[in-house]
Amino acid sequence: MSRCLFLISKSASPAFNRFYGDLLYTEGRYEEALAAYLKADRGSQTDARAWHGLGRSHVKLRKNREATALFQKSVNAFIRQGQYYGDVTWLLDYAGVLVMP
Repeated sequence: MSRCLFLISKSASPAFNRFYGDLLYTEGRYEEALAAYLKADRGSQTDARAWHGLGRSHVKLRKNREATALFQKSVNAFIRQGQYYGDVTWLLDYAGVLVMP
């Protein structure tokens, strides 16, 4: 049986960088997660999932003002592209909006 080795370039795929950012986030490595999410978006400001991850990481780093702006970018990307990813209820709670069942 032959074995194949696949080399993945961290900068080659936005999906890989989002995944890597999520992994770093779950490990509590928030500063490193920020870098991965930024690579995922590559400055296009159209990747709602990357901006959501950036916002979550900033919350964990207690940078709430920055987090709020990043969540807004995530919502804006969703509106433009229809690709919002994340827990909207959590986002509304974070924004101070009371959500009643």
